Amino acid sequence: MKMILKAMFDKYEPVSRLEGFDTISREEALPASVLILDDEDFDIHAPHLNAAEHVKSLKEFLDSYFPYISDLDGYDDVFKENEYSILCAVHDLSALTMKHHNLYVVLM
Repeated sequence: MKMILKAMFDKYEPVSRLEGFDTISREEALPASVLILDDEDFDIHAPHLNAAEHVKSLKEFLDSYFPYISDLDGYDDVFKENEYSILCAVHDLSALTMKHHNLYVVLM
């Protein structure tokens, strides 16, 4: 999935009136980076894990590969407060990384 998104990004061309558009409005791009967790990096589905093990597995993955995130104040609290919900953990983690690194964290 990352390859598809990157290919789309690399091919992006701004629209112009020469293409026949009457009105072109521009939105500011998100002033942030995105960390996409997908099946290539982290087993999102992991059917053999229960909810708590799944969250623990995500934390271990981030601890190993993204120490600059795991060193943030409040990082451990994200996983304590969302011990049984990976979606809530990622949501709160994303809020934390946005605050400190201007980085969204998403699951795909």
